[in-house]
Amino acid sequence: MCAPRPGADGGGRPGPPASRDDETGWDAFVAAHPEGTIFHTRTWARIVLTAFPRLRDASLVVSGDDTPCILPLFTWSRAGGLFRTLHSSFPFAYGGPVPSRDDAGADLACRLLPRPRHLLCSWRVTGNPFVDAGQAIASRSPSANTSRSRSANLSPSRPAEISPSRVEADPTPPPGFTAEQDATHLLALPATEAAYWGGVLTTAQRNDWRRLAKKGVTVEETRAERDADAVYELYRTSFAHWGGEPRFANPRGFYRALLAHGGDAVRLTVVRHKGRLAGGCLVLRWNGKAHYLAGYFDREARALRPTALLQIESILRAIRDGYRWYDFLPSGGHASVEAFKEGLGGRRTPFPIWTRRGGLHRLRPGA
Repeated sequence: MCAPRPGADGGGRPGPPASRDDETGWDAFVAAHPEGTIFHTRTWARIVLTAFPRLRDASLVVSGDDTPCILPLFTWSRAGGLFRTLHSSFPFAYGGPVPSRDDAGADLACRLLPRPRHLLCSWRVTGNPFVDAGQAIASRSPSANTSRSRSANLSPSRPAEISPSRVEADPTPPPGFTAEQDATHLLALPATEAAYWGGVLTTAQRNDWRRLAKKGVTVEETRAERDADAVYELYRTSFAHWGGEPRFANPRGFYRALLAHGGDAVRLTVVRHKGRLAGGCLVLRWNGKAHYLAGYFDREARALRPTALLQIESILRAIRDGYRWYDFLPSGGHASVEAFKEGLGGRRTPFPIWTRRGGLHRLRPGA
């Protein structure tokens, strides 16, 4: 790679980090771009490298004469290293280069991905819904009416407006890659809790919240490892409901690693009823975006509607703390889950996934 260009770029943003070992510089570079998410940071890399010891960090800094960018990249090895897949995110969250486009608006992934020579490896490069969709949603949202004076004084948790030139859900894949598509649901957060409470939630949803509060149901944030472990057990028991053990499951230490290495960006929220944990969720908050990473509930407590309580509480807290976006994350193709997220204000927002099968995977498709 070319030597990094020192200093800030012409727009006043920090210059690219010297390498992936420059964690502070890397995260500052990502934070300076409105599309940057926690999944692009070295903080996230530290979490997944702890929880998934088979991962190897291959993240890149690209600078020099090109538009400077970073590319999170992790090598996932199986069968003693015989089969390897390079992921731009892990486990299956957002990735791709930041920034995603050069100054002329051309996709950097199309220029960047053919560079690395890993012919035997497979690739999975997951795009980012905040590259293009943000402005389209914001233009239809009450939060788009932010005044100029207020915008000029946004805190780091409320960055400048995303302003892409176009919305492109399925851009041309890089050479040698195949394009797929996934979707999340994004909610452009209003400026106040009252605006969400009265303008997005239905009367039935508000009445449910009040009714359950009277029944002794509480919703609270926690950092206790025992609560993280309890939510993980709910995750494991959810497999039966969704069709059995999946091919890929998060390890037991994943949620603990989130709390240990994510700092204030990781919020664990739980629902309790008479002292018993009825459900819990993990929300990641960084660079103006709150991502609902995972949430599970005790099916015996379904009548208490723990999932709705967790989502609404997390949204209200994000508004209270000045965040601009609430990201429900992909729904795994479950129509009922998508309908639930839309009922809380989320708008379906597609993003691309680019894949390439390496030589060994073509010989062994199931590996």
